[in-house]
Amino acid sequence: SVSWLEFQRCFQELNFHGNVPGAWRHVDEDMSGIISLKAYDMPSAQLLSSFKTWAEEHFGSVHRAFTVLDNDGSGFISLPELQRACLKRPWKGDVKMLFRCLDVEDGNHPRLSLAELGFLDNWEVSASESEDERDEPRRAQEAPRGSSARRPPR
Repeated sequence: SVSWLEFQRCFQELNFHGNVPGAWRHVDEDMSGIISLKAYDMPSAQLLSSFKTWAEEHFGSVHRAFTVLDNDGSGFISLPELQRACLKRPWKGDVKMLFRCLDVEDGNHPRLSLAELGFLDNWEVSASESEDERDEPRRAQEAPRGSSARRPPR
């Protein structure tokens, strides 16, 4: 989640001089003073939540999952490595979409580092999100193409 002060600080760092309070009000629809990925990109939030739950159930944490899935010890997980792991220990989410959500370097050889995945260990999944985890990957796959597939703010 992101507070108003964090939100404002990000826009200052970007040297943005537009209507920051208006942008905040647009994404903080419930006026709670906190925004989350779930508030502005539900399909991505569901996908990441589902993957985090899968990693915790099968490996104990996202960090441990990364260590196990990095078959070649390169410090990165390739798309094929993650696809094989998700077939072996069934995860019904869209592996390619997960890669798009997390891979901050859009190169010719997409790969994930622990730095790109590690934040999920500290990312809190609300009780309402975890109640129907089993349906979330399917719903995330069915999301309209316009969903952002961005990495959530820290």
